[in-house]
Amino acid sequence: GELLLARGFAKTDILVTTVEPERLADYLVAGDVAVSFIKACYSKLSSSPTKIAEYLACGLPIIANRGVGDLDSLIEGNGVGVLIDGFDTTSYKKVLTIDADALREKCKAVAAREFDLDVRARLGAARLLRRRTVVRLRRRRHDGRRPDVDRGDARRDRRRACDLDDPTLVA
Repeated sequence: GELLLARGFAKTDILVTTVEPERLADYLVAGDVAVSFIKACYSKLSSSPTKIAEYLACGLPIIANRGVGDLDSLIEGNGVGVLIDGFDTTSYKKVLTIDADALREKCKAVAAREFDLDVRARLGAARLLRRRTVVRLRRRRHDGRRPDVDRGDARRDRRRACDLDDPTLVA
């Protein structure tokens, strides 16, 4: 904390503490953004830091450096933060473009879609049902018979079977 104080931050802007795991989310949601700088090296190419999922679940956009596991595609592909190319003034200025308040809900949605096991299981079941319906429809068409299930009914059946309340979860 001393370095931040020396750079002009107030003591009330900084909190360095230890918290119990069950209280971590309470502290994270109080933040504006999450910073994850990890030295990009060979061993980190297949790394996926757990803290990234925790940050997103708490609605925190992420500021991270490139070259760590799948963070580049996760952050840029979903638009949930900013990746810096280096540890220099130009890269740090790029961070100022982040609009944390506008990204909070998007971060939570990405966390649910990418990391929540219940959601991922429902998505997997929906995809499997869709594939089975498509295969069944194709087989009937190949035999020259008309399919008895239209696309609208198939979608409703998938949602019902997977107990999906949010139709946007069906990919």
